[in-house]
Amino acid sequence: MLKKRKLLNFEVSDLCLGCSVLNPKNLKSFLDLGGNFLDTSPLYQDGESEKIIGKFGNRNDFIIGTKVGLDSSCSGLSTTSILKSVDNSLKRLKTDYIDILWIHVWDGTLEFACIFENLLKSGKVKAVGASNTPAWVISMYKDLFKFVQIEYNFNNRSSEFELIPMANKLNLNLVGRSIFDKGLVFNNFSFLDVSLLTLQWLKNKNILPIVRTGSKQNLIKNVNNYYKDIHPSFLSFLDKGTKPDTIIHPHNVINSVTVQRILKNIK
Repeated sequence: MLKKRKLLNFEVSDLCLGCSVLNPKNLKSFLDLGGNFLDTSPLYQDGESEKIIGKFGNRNDFIIGTKVGLDSSCSGLSTTSILKSVDNSLKRLKTDYIDILWIHVWDGTLEFACIFENLLKSGKVKAVGASNTPAWVISMYKDLFKFVQIEYNFNNRSSEFELIPMANKLNLNLVGRSIFDKGLVFNNFSFLDVSLLTLQWLKNKNILPIVRTGSKQNLIKNVNNYYKDIHPSFLSFLDKGTKPDTIIHPHNVINSVTVQRILKNIK
């Protein structure tokens, strides 16, 4: 059974269910396993994902995160689009509040903060998170954002350069999506359980994983794998073995041998 943890003012399950392809059966399976944290969007199944959640069970059974910014009827982060998208989501979810409202994709504008703050004051939204948003934008509004959702797996660790350090520095809660990607490290280790290694790796980094819907057996496997223990030395081996080869600027300069040698001498 999934245990709960405290994130901000929420008691959420240790795994979040990604609801991009959802049906009542796998939602019930997740709930039966102790899950309550959901990640949905108006974009998912053209709103059907939110409708399924809205028709299912007791509202208090779930911590619901949905998104604005990518909506077939009102995309972008203008005041009009955000308000319309939120109201439509509330109707589909059959609720009067959203636990976490995520920016699905940043649209290049910086005028969204005021409308999010108004939604928080109204009670329609309990907390705000950012997904697919640059670190500098999130840090500009560090008092607004409480959650950061990142694409993070063994084959894509680019979030380590900006988003993860920023979130850790600002005490923002990290949630990881698209987590199951074998990456190059597994080419020589085909016998390894990718679910086990990935979930243990993320747990060790204190990043809450989003798992996709699937069979109940697959959900049970993910739950069991999350609570198993792997020797720290093997996790360290995996971490080092999947470090990205390409380091983006300015980190390529900061971490260069020459610069590090000079800095070491200064110290």
